[in-house]
Formats: sequence, structure tokens, C-alpha cells
Amino acid sequence: MSIAVGPDVPALLIDLDGTLVDTSARWYAAYLALADELGVEAPADLWPRVAGRSMRASLDVFGEAVAAHDPDTLVGRLVTMATVRPGDDTDGPAGWHWLPGARELLATLRPPSGSRARVALVTSAWRAFTLPLLAAALGGERRISDTFDVIVCGDDVSDGKPAPESHLRAAALLGAAAEECLVIEDSPTGVAAAEAAGMVVLAVPHAGPIDAAPGRAVHSDLVALTLADLAALHARLRSGEDH
Repeated sequence: MSIAVGPDVPALLIDLDGTLVDTSARWYAAYLALADELGVEAPADLWPRVAGRSMRASLDVFGEAVAAHDPDTLVGRLVTMATVRPGDDTDGPAGWHWLPGARELLATLRPPSGSRARVALVTSAWRAFTLPLLAAALGGERRISDTFDVIVCGDDVSDGKPAPESHLRAAALLGAAAEECLVIEDSPTGVAAAEAAGMVVLAVPHAGPIDAAPGRAVHSDLVALTLADLAALHARLRSGEDH
């Protein structure tokens, strides 16, 4: 039996790192290791300068040290050092964990019957990092396609966040117009990308402060949110009644 998409259900474009799961410790360690390989000292404000940005653009945190290197090779090194591997624990300084309410929210978006949402994962992380993490988090590769209709990674686009290309690509793959979409993001960079795409946003700040604004709501976490809640929020944000 086919699953209906409700007429008032928005298409959901959801970020990964900092929104659904916290992998900041893995990435922070990877950036520090790359700094060592490049022979430079990582800046004290490393994380705010890289969080949410496209991976290629984040390399400018290392200054002139990257000029003599192919950027995709350096990003590949970052991905290799950060990638979740079979048997990796979800505890400790190099671990990862679900953020509050995220796993439960995903479970409400794809019910076995009735209205459901079109769901895209939109991340700056490259596919070689994203797919192993999703497999570990969701319990296998099959569950990835059960959870997301579309996955757009940083290496799928030429101009990553804060440019709107990732969100526009995800919407097109879902067959959704920008006004049909609700984006869930944790970083100012991701919010900027979504708004540049003409989409309304639920911000769950994790990588820096984000204020409410027209077309943008801010929640502290995803706890107890349901598909019905997101549909109502999308309608209010599109109408200008809520921010």
C-alpha cells in the first residue's frame, strides 16, 4: 500500500551534524590532526569558524598553509580521520551521540501508514563520512533509505553552505518548491543557506547563537516534536504569524 503525503505536510530538509547527531568531538580532533600535518597551530576559535561551513571553505582556517595543497585531498584527509567505523563507541572524546529528541522525531516522520513527510538530509559533510555515520546511527544501510528520501552531501554540490545550492538541490530532488519546505538547522551558516533558498527555518542552535526572525523559529532542542507540530510551524512561518 502506498503512503500518502498529506497536502499540508511540508517537505523537510534536515541537517546532520549538530542537528540530529553531535560529532563535533570527531571533527575537532580531525581538524587538529590536519593542523599538525600542515605544521600550523590551530586557532583558538577553530570550531566557530568551521562549524556548518562547506568543507572546502573551512580549510581557510589554516591560512596560507593550504595554498600548496589540493583542497579535495585535504578534505579527504579530514573525512578519513573523522569517519565513524564499525565498532566505534558512541561515548568518549572521539565518539558521537544523538541530540535530544532527534531520533524520536525521525521516527514520527515516516509512519507505516497515513500521511508522511518527504525528508531530505542536507549536510556539509562529505558522503564518505555521512553514510557510515548514518548506518551506525540508524542500524544499517537499509534504514537509511527508510528514513530519508534524499541525501545531499557537501561533495554533491559546487557551492556549499552558506550558499543555497544544497537546499535547492534537495528540494528539486524531492519535487518540492521552496515555499513547501521547512529546514531544520543548527548553525548560523546553515540557516543563512536555507533562507537564501527562500525557505523557512526551524533553528536548533548548536554551532553558535541564532535569533528568531521572520520566517525563522528557534527551539532549544527537538524533544517531543512531531510531524504535526512541524506542519503547523511551517504554516505559521509561511504566514508570518510565528517566529
